[in-house]
Amino acid sequence: KHIGVIVPNLNLDANRIQRLLQRYLPASTWDLSLGLPLIDYPLIAHALQFLKLEKNVLSNYQVQLLLYSPYLKHAQQEFILRTELLQNSKLLRQDYINYENFITELTNVAPTLALLLKNLTPYPEINTTNNWVKIFKTRLNNLGFPGDLALNSTLYQCWQRLNILFDE
Repeated sequence: KHIGVIVPNLNLDANRIQRLLQRYLPASTWDLSLGLPLIDYPLIAHALQFLKLEKNVLSNYQVQLLLYSPYLKHAQQEFILRTELLQNSKLLRQDYINYENFITELTNVAPTLALLLKNLTPYPEINTTNNWVKIFKTRLNNLGFPGDLALNSTLYQCWQRLNILFDE
C-alpha cells in the first residue's frame, strides 16, 4: 500500500523531514517530492533578468548573462565569439558597463546580439497592467527568447508557465 502525505511549507522543512525519514525508514520505502520554485529554473531567471535591462548601465552579471545565455537569438551561432569577448575585453572587467560602450564593443564580435540590444525599447514611466504584459512579452520576443534550441520538456513547461503567469 502507498500513503501520500502533504506537508504544508515543505520547501522550508524538506531537509529536516528528509533526515527524519532517513533515520527511521529504509530509503527504498519512501519518496520526497518537492518541485522547484519557477525562479530556480535558469530559463525563468534569464527571462526576468532580460526584463530588467535598462539602456544606461549594465552590471557585469547582466553582461555575462547576455553573453552566455542560450536563451537569446543566435546564441549557439555566436557562442564562441561571445565568450571570447567576455574573456578578452578590458571593458567587461568593470563592475558596471556603459550600455552604449558595450554595444559598440559587441557590434564587431557578435552582431546579432548587438542588434538585439540596440533595438531594446525603454519602458514607459506609467502603463496599464495589460500594456505591461504586452511590453514584457514583446521585449522577450524581440530578444529571440527562449532562443533557437529546442526546449526539453521541463524548460518547455517553464516557458508555458511564465506565459500563463503573464496572462493571469
